Amino acid sequence: MCACCGNDIVRYLVEENRYGLIIWVLINIITYLFSLIYFISLFRCDFCKENNKERCYHWLVGDEHSIKMFRRELKDHLENYLRTSGRHYKEVKRCTRIIYNPTDLTASNNQYNVEYIPARDTDAQLQEAKIQFSNLLTAELQLRRQSVFGSIEGR
Repeated sequence: MCACCGNDIVRYLVEENRYGLIIWVLINIITYLFSLIYFISLFRCDFCKENNKERCYHWLVGDEHSIKMFRRELKDHLENYLRTSGRHYKEVKRCTRIIYNPTDLTASNNQYNVEYIPARDTDAQLQEAKIQFSNLLTAELQLRRQSVFGSIEGR
């Protein structure tokens, strides 16, 4: 018997069957997915429930309560930013040279993008690109009054 659930089938699957552990994991994943689907279906709107729709896309977006909550969170975030960095966000945004755009497909090639990956033809060019990017990060960290110590990856 299984120590955790007292089930003989679990012991057989895990201990005696060579593929048992894989089967056991797959059974648990499938069970989890079905329970997740059931859980999501509980949050359907009345229209979707009445029309037996499995998925409901009728979610409130931009309602008055949500907008008030987002404004309050933004205000708290900006006040915290001022308190931790000693600068207003607008001032930092005006002076920054680094870019963050998660939808940019060329981000790794743009030396001003935070996701830039230095790459050049020769080792000397690669080293120069790394130094330039490190200098940019150092200037950006100083602008935000953050620590400049550590590696490029750590910053």
